[in-house]
Amino acid sequence: MPSRAERYNKRPGHELRFLEPQALRRLRNLRLAARRIVEGTFAGRHRSRLRGTSVEFADYREYTPGDDLRRLDWKAFVRLGRPYLRTYDEETNLRCLLMLDTSTSMDFGAEGKQRVSKLDYARFLLAALGYLVVQSRDQAGLALGADRLETYLEPQAHSGHLNRILHSLEQVRPVARTDLPALLKELYPLVRRRAVLILCSDFLEVALDDFFMALRALRHRGFEVVLFHLLHPLERDLPPGAAYHFVDPEGASSVDASPAEIRTEYRKLLDSFLDKVRHQALACGCDYELLHTDVPYPEALERYLRFRESIG
Repeated sequence: MPSRAERYNKRPGHELRFLEPQALRRLRNLRLAARRIVEGTFAGRHRSRLRGTSVEFADYREYTPGDDLRRLDWKAFVRLGRPYLRTYDEETNLRCLLMLDTSTSMDFGAEGKQRVSKLDYARFLLAALGYLVVQSRDQAGLALGADRLETYLEPQAHSGHLNRILHSLEQVRPVARTDLPALLKELYPLVRRRAVLILCSDFLEVALDDFFMALRALRHRGFEVVLFHLLHPLERDLPPGAAYHFVDPEGASSVDASPAEIRTEYRKLLDSFLDKVRHQALACGCDYELLHTDVPYPEALERYLRFRESIG
């Protein structure tokens, strides 16, 4: 019997490159679990620290003038002679905003031996996440851009909205320059409710101090932030061979060099860059995952989702 993803992909107009049923079969028992406060508009399966009316009893607290008398525990009042209210853990749905850096540097890799660019790898990853979120009856949204916001889809929880997310991922066209801080500032007033923000980027040509300052504004509003840092194997190891013409994909500069002669110094600079991004991400309270695009994305995503489940 075909899976739900296979049936979805076979509908008219749903032949989508980045939704792979065989990958989703591997991930079908996993979901994106909220680890901190989540907030939504209808009941879901994620525990929130917000206090509200729900079936899950949490604790008692003393009555103060103005409290809702319907929540007064009369048995406790008779027994103790003082008014107490019952409080509850509110169950709310998870809101997930999938965000993709569409800069030109993300398009690197499609022509090499590893024929998946960082951009395509991210699109496979986000398509799978969007599918898992919506199939869990949670809300998924999408933000696309590099130096400005090109596409924004408010998080929703129905299959028609998932279709819009998937088709938007299909239509991505790389943009010449990166300005993620400006993109986040443009996004800030649009995201009115807290959510889990998942960003895929290579963070090249990004003003990191400004970027993490913009992220802190979202963290201050209660957002949970997950950063997937994408690295292509040719960026990690440099290509074999005697000489290459290296071109900056987001600028006009270029240089001729022998990989063998520059590899040691290049690796030091790369490691320093990766350490800086990771350090600032953790200092900002973000989840940080370095993803190598030669590792199949279902394997990388499964490892991360199981990690989230393990720490609760």
